Amino acid sequence: MTEPHDNSVKIEVVTRQFTIVVPLGQIEDTRAVPALIERLADEEDWDICDGVAKALVQIGEAAVPALTECLTDQNSDVRSAAAKALVQIGEAAVPALIECLTDQNSNVRRVAAQALGAIRDTRAVTALIERLTDQNSGVRRAAVEALGQIEDTRAVPALIERLADEDSGVLRVAVWALGAIKDTRAVTALIERLADEDSGVLRVAVWALGAIKDTRAVTALIERLADKDSNVRRVAVEALGRTKDTRAIPALIERLADKDSNVRHAAVEALGQIEDTRAVPALIERLADKDSNVRHAAVEALGQIEDTRAVPALIERLADANSDVRQLAAEALRNIGTPEARAAVHAWRKRSRYE
Repeated sequence: MTEPHDNSVKIEVVTRQFTIVVPLGQIEDTRAVPALIERLADEEDWDICDGVAKALVQIGEAAVPALTECLTDQNSDVRSAAAKALVQIGEAAVPALIECLTDQNSNVRRVAAQALGAIRDTRAVTALIERLTDQNSGVRRAAVEALGQIEDTRAVPALIERLADEDSGVLRVAVWALGAIKDTRAVTALIERLADEDSGVLRVAVWALGAIKDTRAVTALIERLADKDSNVRRVAVEALGRTKDTRAIPALIERLADKDSNVRHAAVEALGQIEDTRAVPALIERLADKDSNVRHAAVEALGQIEDTRAVPALIERLADANSDVRQLAAEALRNIGTPEARAAVHAWRKRSRYE
């Protein structure tokens, strides 16, 4: 005869024996919560903290009040484990986390904002917007990031205001958040950030404008193609490719000769996205680029544009030293589909069998 489970014994044992923690959590008995929380608060080993937190996740909503109290613990591992558990519990933890946004302890407010961002529940938007004016810059930054993760357009006006934040970290994350939300109301303010002296802010602003894909930004983005920072040039090229605005073609063609191979690679991809035949001669030249990644992208771009002028140069790439370039050249030639292109691919395949 099977003996009945003695949950009280298991709860007592958990304070001494870690291996029982997870099975205890799996029984989903709320009587386990005090003992698990006690173990979490007393434990200095991160792995054990994480294991206890997982057990509390199994218990679910009943563990939320105790876990939110753990957000004030002096041990950072305990705070992290509790926050992770609340995120995994998910929607049931949202009301308690929203309450934590007004806690007197700035660490609690910050961790609560981070958890709400990870859960991505729109119920938190109004409370997170209120935290954008928190006296603590860490809290403001966490609230901004959370709103970017939730991607609710109600936050856009308040996030635009944060572009004037005195803390550069908050400002940078606000730029990112506006790009993540992709609301065109942010375009004018983001264009203004393209003059920022902080290259980190500038780079994220360029990315954000590319994410929004509003053609009002094209002229300002073209100006960034001459930036001294190669990372800014690369991100500006990528942003222009996403807009697919043909006004960018001459400037993007110039970037095909950039000294930085990452910029050249991005320019090739951007021209392939726009698919304008004016770029074909310049893309053909990139088929001989010393960087195989650039050649790879050039072959792919020409295959997308499908201009017959590229056929002879693509046939030459069937003998490229890089196997990926050879394979892509064959695919590009098939896409273009002229008799000459098809014959070259057929002959290449036949040769490949014997090599």
